[in-house]
Amino acid sequence: MNLKYGNEIIESDEEEAFRSWYRPGAEFFVMMLIILIVLVFVTLRASTKSVMISESSKGISGESIFEEDVVTGWVVMQVIDNDDSGKIIVPLPLTARSENISVENYCQDHTLFIRIRGASSAGFENTSIGGDTGHIKTAAYREYAGEIRISLLMDGVWDFEIQRDNSSLVISPYKAEEKYENILLLVADKPRQSQDEEIPDLTSENITNAIAEKASDLMSLTGNADETASVANSEANKKSRIYVAEYRSDADILSFADECGADMVIFLDTAMSGDANEYGLEACYNDNFFLPDMDNATLAESFLRNIAVSSKNRANSITAAEEGSVLYEMKVPAAKITVGYLSNETEGKYLSMDQYRNSIAEGIVNAVKEVTEK
Repeated sequence: MNLKYGNEIIESDEEEAFRSWYRPGAEFFVMMLIILIVLVFVTLRASTKSVMISESSKGISGESIFEEDVVTGWVVMQVIDNDDSGKIIVPLPLTARSENISVENYCQDHTLFIRIRGASSAGFENTSIGGDTGHIKTAAYREYAGEIRISLLMDGVWDFEIQRDNSSLVISPYKAEEKYENILLLVADKPRQSQDEEIPDLTSENITNAIAEKASDLMSLTGNADETASVANSEANKKSRIYVAEYRSDADILSFADECGADMVIFLDTAMSGDANEYGLEACYNDNFFLPDMDNATLAESFLRNIAVSSKNRANSITAAEEGSVLYEMKVPAAKITVGYLSNETEGKYLSMDQYRNSIAEGIVNAVKEVTEK
């Protein structure tokens, strides 16, 4: 029997070849199954994508919300405590894309701040926070600068694991001591203006905060071998957590150190001198408190030495803290590191450079590794 295909006659000996081409074989169905599995995996992956959390402890300059004073423009959200799962469910606009969502943990202000870029409040009204919400004191949102901002005021210092699940963020709060063996608090210096008019932003506060934030970033890195080559290895980093605090008052720092469960506290500052040629690194320690396996002089020496090596700067001296100072009042191992002199023109210029500040941060992380392995 011959087949007719269009105007062409297919001979009998060609018929079987034509039928085998026309009839899908097992390979076809296997391929379709693989494609289906890949599509399902990609869909599920997109709906449970992890969201990046930026660790910070600075204030939000008017973006924070507080129980007594909700900033104008914020819409208070209803908070419903409807389970004990340990997970907070935050609704998202239907159009929100995972890559446009970022979360900032302002530990010192007890605030979790969520940004959803490219979203508007249309359809977002009358939404509520659900799940296990017992640790939330206040929740609110606002539309600003082409994005939705959600602010959650917590009842204390928390860390968070966050994933996206379809139209919601699933937030799991936990205490740092549950996950980390060592908790370090880095305290940026109190505001003090540089004398260099050519660099108006060169303040002790800005310099030390930039160093502390970079050290925190380095401690959290686990996969970039180039950037962390000379820093504590990733396994050691995973055992330690760095909190960063801006200086507000002695009482505030003492309280925050206790609240975040700090195992050690390092203050960062800069110096001014009447001698414009004076430069280098210095350390100060609390000789009023010590542990059998960690005296503060040894702690200060480790940080001073590691920072001197990484920054290639001169280590000057190690002295005891003055009685009554916040360092003297600390009840955990603590030290203060002076990272340079703003009164020295050359050192001041170095302290304005990210590369140099990053080298100091690298020394801090190496010191953390050294003292926590003892």
